[in-house]
Amino acid sequence: MGIYNPNAEERAFLYQEAQDLELLMKDLGSLTVMVEEIHPKQGQAANNRFRVTFVVAPESVGMKVQATDTNIYEATIAAKSEAQRQLNAIVNSLPREWNANGESVRIPSDLLH
Repeated sequence: MGIYNPNAEERAFLYQEAQDLELLMKDLGSLTVMVEEIHPKQGQAANNRFRVTFVVAPESVGMKVQATDTNIYEATIAAKSEAQRQLNAIVNSLPREWNANGESVRIPSDLLH
């Protein structure tokens, strides 16, 4: 297993997927994406596998989501989907303090979904 250096197309895809997550976490902190290539052990199927890890706001939330697949794009989509699900749960549990006009409001948590 080792760090994988994605080609330009793969980097662009990873960047776009990370951008989608950053919209959800604008107030939570940073996002890091790591890609590793897992080489099969002797006697296992010959396909290399890719592990994509999204580390969300290690300084505050400390969420780490991983997915593994033989296809780097599928691994990225799976990791992003799970990170998005977890981020939605976090964001939906936070009190809403701003409305669409930028005015400060507080919505009771029982009205959030």
